[in-house]
Amino acid sequence: TTTVAGGPGGLFPFATSLNPAGYTNNYQFWAGTCRGEEPPAGTDAASVTPGFNGPVNVIQPEIDVNATYKPQTGSTQAVTPADVKIIFNTTSGSACSDTWGPYASTSFNPDPSHGALHFWFAAPFAASATQSPASASGQTGSIKVCADYNPGGGGTYYKATSSLAYTDQYGADTSIATIPILWTSTASGKC
Repeated sequence: TTTVAGGPGGLFPFATSLNPAGYTNNYQFWAGTCRGEEPPAGTDAASVTPGFNGPVNVIQPEIDVNATYKPQTGSTQAVTPADVKIIFNTTSGSACSDTWGPYASTSFNPDPSHGALHFWFAAPFAASATQSPASASGQTGSIKVCADYNPGGGGTYYKATSSLAYTDQYGADTSIATIPILWTSTASGKC
């Protein structure tokens, strides 16, 4: 699970109890622009009190990404992608799409617990169920991952997107199947 910080400035502090006034867990925060990215109820709850203008931690699911590259001649090899992009799409409810990244390789977080050349990224919440652990919005969604690679360090990049759509969860990272990047004219470009 990845935690990022943000500020809730300007929010009205709704009381969750009276006499005395209480403000415990009166807001839920999440990253993303789609209702389907809203995590299960109770996740990322925060207390906003009168005059509060401090940071709020937002917990995001993690995904584990690795890629291979197959040159025109030669064998397939594990590589560090130049960029990774995560694409969320709703699968029920209001149609919505959200793109995270592209994240440059300089910002990658190595994930040696899954092997060499594996990297983890914060990802939008995506659930396929309408019951626990479902989005509090009741909408479902999935993510796909795009990775690109620059084999010679020049201006030519090759890219590929995961063939499967994934859902993720809090508390355990989701392993994305190896993304096979191929040397072909149809695969040229960046994510």
